[in-house]
Amino acid sequence: AKVMENSSYIGLSRQIALGRKMDIVSNNIANIDTAGFRGERPIFEEFVVKATNKREVSLVQDFGVWRNNEPGPLKKTGSPFDFTTSKDTYFTINTDQGIRYTNNGRFQLAADGTLVNLNGLPVLDNNENPIIITEEDGNITVTDNGIINGLQGEIAQFKIVSFDDLQTLKKVGGGLYETESDPIDLTGDNQNDLIVKIDFTVKQGFFEGSNVKGILEMTRMMEVVRSYVSTANMLKTDHDLQRKAVDKLGQVVSA
Repeated sequence: AKVMENSSYIGLSRQIALGRKMDIVSNNIANIDTAGFRGERPIFEEFVVKATNKREVSLVQDFGVWRNNEPGPLKKTGSPFDFTTSKDTYFTINTDQGIRYTNNGRFQLAADGTLVNLNGLPVLDNNENPIIITEEDGNITVTDNGIINGLQGEIAQFKIVSFDDLQTLKKVGGGLYETESDPIDLTGDNQNDLIVKIDFTVKQGFFEGSNVKGILEMTRMMEVVRSYVSTANMLKTDHDLQRKAVDKLGQVVSA
């Protein structure tokens, strides 16, 4: 009976892990058309516990999430306020909670001329100031290193950053990331102090699409469903065996 009880713990552990995997796969599919979205995968690890029969039982627990940081395909729009920056680099956004980072470069102009993201948050220049574009600036252009020019000359340069470990970036909604790690400043005053040069290119009139591949995610979803059904059947069989064992034990005692 204790062996059956242990198998139930293992099965339930597996179902919880599959539920978490389904949540992440579903979120990937839901964001297949979200600009700059990066697909994620759950990371699980073995969790060994002492079972009721004093034997060790291996369960599975959710360890974390791994993000695929490969860029999505570039989508050409021709909009003067759509931008992309190269792999492993990010634009800088100001929020009420502090500076955040994004690879969703679909920007727009606020009524006062401030360049903002689609949620109305200011995009920052290399001095961490909002970027202001006036009517006098006319049609803007951007150089490869993120300098925005208008009819009257240079307006500002995007603050572009990277990080030693991109997996430390945590999603906070609205296509933004936060991290406790210090950014590698690629356009600020100290960029010449970098030990390793990180090249980047800013492009205008494009945005980065989601890197989620729909067919792969649907395949993963079907695998999760099959595994969940298989585990549920195992648990049902285990439950039936326990019930039969109890019934037989009751018959012996009554005899």
